[in-house]
Amino acid sequence: MSQSQQVPDLTPEQAHNVLFENVHAPVFFNKLAEDYGVVPQNEQEAQQLLDLSDKLRVAQGQEQTKSAGQRNEFLDAAGHELDRAVYGENVQSNSSLQSAIYEMASDPLLKEASLTYQDAVAANILVDQIQQQ
Repeated sequence: MSQSQQVPDLTPEQAHNVLFENVHAPVFFNKLAEDYGVVPQNEQEAQQLLDLSDKLRVAQGQEQTKSAGQRNEFLDAAGHELDRAVYGENVQSNSSLQSAIYEMASDPLLKEASLTYQDAVAANILVDQIQQQ
């Protein structure tokens, strides 16, 4: 790799930000546009959509901890739709998504960010397991 192509060492936070900005956000907004025709018109709207998705995910997680009789069907459905919008139901059937995945996988910065973030998550899991013993 030439000097100009070298990827800098990233902190876990920087790695998360790289992945969020280059993978999560584009996929999220692409799926919203394709499936629902929702396209943010400015940064404020984009941030509101991201905040809403976070709130729905947290609410869904809280609902999942309740007993089946107390579950909120609306939140379950909203969470399912959000997951489908962000991650898709069948990645194999979408060739444009497959192409984007290939391009992202070949990007050295995204590769480094993925490995750094994966290492940080694994380290946190290990620390949690040690603390629970």
